[in-house]
Amino acid sequence: QGYLALTPLQMCAVATVVANRGKVFRPHLLLRKVNFAGVSTEFTPELQSDLVLPEEFWNTLQDALVNVVEAGTARSGFIEGLHWGGKTGSAEHRLASRTHGWYVGYAPADEPRIAIAVIVEAAGHGGTVAAPIAKEVVRRYLFGNLSPIPEVQSSARPLAIERTSSAPVTSPVVR
Repeated sequence: QGYLALTPLQMCAVATVVANRGKVFRPHLLLRKVNFAGVSTEFTPELQSDLVLPEEFWNTLQDALVNVVEAGTARSGFIEGLHWGGKTGSAEHRLASRTHGWYVGYAPADEPRIAIAVIVEAAGHGGTVAAPIAKEVVRRYLFGNLSPIPEVQSSARPLAIERTSSAPVTSPVVR
């Protein structure tokens, strides 16, 4: 918006920094690679830096993001039995009559395993259009296919998600 231009991957990286309490990992999309002989090589998170700030700072920030989902603008992303954090947003665009809806977050709040960024172009507020999409991706990632995903009124395409261990959140794992 305005002079500020960020990609969904950059916003997802911001969510991982909060989830990991200041640890900045290089984003990656591959969990592992397998050669023609079937030999698997795991990718390990690469720590780029560590933002050392008081624990109270991280506690306040994480509590605020959980509150956004449980009682704020991202209530449409609430998942029963899961505490997770996120932030909604809307970005104006000179070529669109409606704002772009954003949602960034991570889950679970107490032991993060996934970070996510969703943008739905020219669709409205993030809490209305982006948070419900993030909810379904996170729900399926953490709990599997518990029920059918309802039709989403947007041009968003589903992603294939692969579960990982409880290693630090470095990026969403997308195939």
